[in-house]
Amino acid sequence: KQMHRSGEYGVASVGAKYSTRVFKIFSEAAISKNNTETLRGMYVQGEYKVAAKHKFVTRYEYYDDKASRTNLLMMGWSYRPVYPVSLKGEVDVKTNGGGRALLSLSVLF
Repeated sequence: KQMHRSGEYGVASVGAKYSTRVFKIFSEAAISKNNTETLRGMYVQGEYKVAAKHKFVTRYEYYDDKASRTNLLMMGWSYRPVYPVSLKGEVDVKTNGGGRALLSLSVLF
């Protein structure tokens, strides 16, 4: 847990992780506050190792700022042919309608 104060601004966050050889779940939550607004956010992510280089991933995110409140659910597949390269396919579903499908190439993430 962290707490930082600089003038009229404060941030607090907490995170947790649990993993086995084939399953991993991790989460973080944070809140920041100043004189005019409070921002909140959190995520929970689970990964299941299907094969040596393949993972099924699901992630839930929530954030709340002055403009909007957003809930996001993502499900996807990650293939890592060599470290640190990852090929990803994912589907994002938002509670306020709409969503998207993504294919990406990542390094380190």
